[in-house]
Amino acid sequence: MPTLLSLPIEILHDIHLLSTSEHLPIICKQLLHVYSRTTSARYRALFLWRKYVLKEAEDAQRPLERNSDVERRSRAKSSSGGRERRKKVRWDAILATPACSMEVLQILRGFYSDPLPSDPPEIPKIKIPALPTRLFKALSSKPSDDSTADDHTDELEQAFRYIDLLLTDYGTSPDKLGGYPLARSVLSGNLAFIRLLLDHGARPAIKDNLVIMVAIETGDLELLRLLVEPAYIHPDESRLPLTHCCLNKNTPDSSNHKKLKLEDRVQITDQMLEKAIKRRHAPMARYFIERGARPTLETIRMIECLQNI
Repeated sequence: MPTLLSLPIEILHDIHLLSTSEHLPIICKQLLHVYSRTTSARYRALFLWRKYVLKEAEDAQRPLERNSDVERRSRAKSSSGGRERRKKVRWDAILATPACSMEVLQILRGFYSDPLPSDPPEIPKIKIPALPTRLFKALSSKPSDDSTADDHTDELEQAFRYIDLLLTDYGTSPDKLGGYPLARSVLSGNLAFIRLLLDHGARPAIKDNLVIMVAIETGDLELLRLLVEPAYIHPDESRLPLTHCCLNKNTPDSSNHKKLKLEDRVQITDQMLEKAIKRRHAPMARYFIERGARPTLETIRMIECLQNI
């Protein structure tokens, strides 16, 4: 008796597309192998389009079947308009799917831009509000040995280019999710990601200076200055390959950045100074005082004690 696994691969692909089920490929190892090794970027784009655009549009129209014929046709006509369909595309859900690589996103962009008879003269641009958190997963993982170091580097590079694409071409905000992208990058100390997000307008001051508080935990004064001072260039930035594109396009030239008087990205607070003292970071404490924090007599004594250690 034939089983699911005995079917030709082409039929398995059709079943998957028609079902729009993300659970089918993980039923067993054999199916996982089939769907992970035999599917192209276009196939994955088509699956995501059917699941998050076409299927949801069909589900939205099903309640219309309970109405009269006239009302059903009227509502179906209005709901099938190209503009309305495009407004309802759940780009956040699509981007959260690991299958949505950069190549897949470009194909989906083609589907989105494909004109329909009901489309307006100008198709609205794709706007993706938030960066998917999965792109920052590589920042929390470290290679266990040399054999996985290259794979980890490739994963970081792909994530970096994907984030750059979203910020540049899709109007994605680096500050969504409560500033998680910048905070996660600071926690990992990845200067390439930090510079990329800052150059696209990430604000370290949101969520009550959460990012600054994370930077204090790292104890890296140069990293802290990078977050606070718009014209500051971290000493290690020029040695990182991922940052070359950012430095060439957006970073102020080190030969003339001293001529620019730019306002700090954050307002230095007494709480920052207190945290630096608690973490026993005397250089950071002095830095905060120089930039406007008001030390108490007890704070000054603690700084002097730290300097004498």
